[in-house]
Order: sequence, then C-alpha cells, then structure tokens
Amino acid sequence: MAVLALAGCGQSAGEKAEAEYRIAETAVIDRAGKKCSAAKRVAAAYARDGDQRAYEQWELTAYNDCFEARR
Repeated sequence: MAVLALAGCGQSAGEKAEAEYRIAETAVIDRAGKKCSAAKRVAAAYARDGDQRAYEQWELTAYNDCFEARR
C-alpha cells in the first residue's frame, strides 16, 4: 500500500487531472461530454499549479472538446 501512495507524490494537480482526462478519452458512454468536463478540470488544475502555458493549452483543448460535445 505504501508503494501506491508514493507513486503519485511527484505529480502536480495538472498531471493528475491529465491522467483522468486520458481515462475519459476511453469512455463508452458520452465520451465527448466526459472529455469536455475533464479538459476543463485539467485547465483549472494547471491554473492552480501556476502553469500558464499548460493552462492555455488545456483551455484550448477544453474549448474544442466542448464544441464537439455540443454537436
């Protein structure tokens, strides 16, 4: 159990949110909607991390994913 706890210690909030986004990409039901929500969470996590470049990249990804979800 301790090994599992240590595995995520070096990850930023943005990196953890990106891992969740990768899972959302494989969703069977409402993939587009889940990607939209997950991309917004990634952008927000990078904003909390203070990583402006990653934040802007994920804001664009969220915009595109959410546009696709509305189609």
